[in-house]
Amino acid sequence: MGFGNAAGEGLLTKADRSSMSSALELRAPFGRSGDGIREIAARSRSCEGIQTKVFLKQYALRYLPENIVLRRKRGLSVPISAWLRGPLHDLAEVTLGNGHLAQAGIRTGAVQDLFSEHISGQADHAARFGPCLVLSEWLDWVASETGAISTAASQP
Repeated sequence: MGFGNAAGEGLLTKADRSSMSSALELRAPFGRSGDGIREIAARSRSCEGIQTKVFLKQYALRYLPENIVLRRKRGLSVPISAWLRGPLHDLAEVTLGNGHLAQAGIRTGAVQDLFSEHISGQADHAARFGPCLVLSEWLDWVASETGAISTAASQP
């Protein structure tokens, strides 16, 4: 599991797939604006051809500038790389160094080296830290619930 827009998979796509697998309707795209969209659909010709979402775009042009409505589709990615260098730096440093990863068989020295490379800007290892951070936080939670994992253990 990575953070960001790996292989074109955005958060909306993941949410759609998850909700569809449970037969759950997650989005409510039209809300109360359905009447206006139906009016445009009644006046418009067939939507066959290259242009997609004709009705929605025509309706959106009533309220939004053309450069926003007609721009190319973009994915939604989480800026985890920047967050690890900025507001999440301290949390990530503590979480990665709390000793839980070592008890899971992960060489914390290697993780610390990769984290240093990431912070210095030598490389972008953000995708590797997502699973490590989640695992470490989960192990911390397990330790607090059961007392089964000692936080004193660490591995260079």
